[in-house]
Amino acid sequence: MGRIPKCLKSPPTLFREILECFALHGERQDTVEGITEWWLLQNRIEWAVAEVKAALNELVSQRLVLERLGADGRAYYRLNRRRLKQVRALLQSPKTGAKDRLATG
Repeated sequence: MGRIPKCLKSPPTLFREILECFALHGERQDTVEGITEWWLLQNRIEWAVAEVKAALNELVSQRLVLERLGADGRAYYRLNRRRLKQVRALLQSPKTGAKDRLATG
């Protein structure tokens, strides 16, 4: 996938997201359905991939998730079973501040 536009580094407003698409591809035109299905979906997938990577990096740094490179060169992730008790405790705690508890735990 290509470069993620700056406005996609945090959840964008729809207004800004549409303008970003037009700004990046000045000659592009499409229908409401086309913009929704192709442009916005692609941008949101790229944003989600970036968010998932960031979350996985944090989980790996806390050794809650293990990362290994496969023969195909891609990273594969799995739960660190040695930390299962810590994972379960984290999942039972309130959602707010969970990342803070991870960093100190």
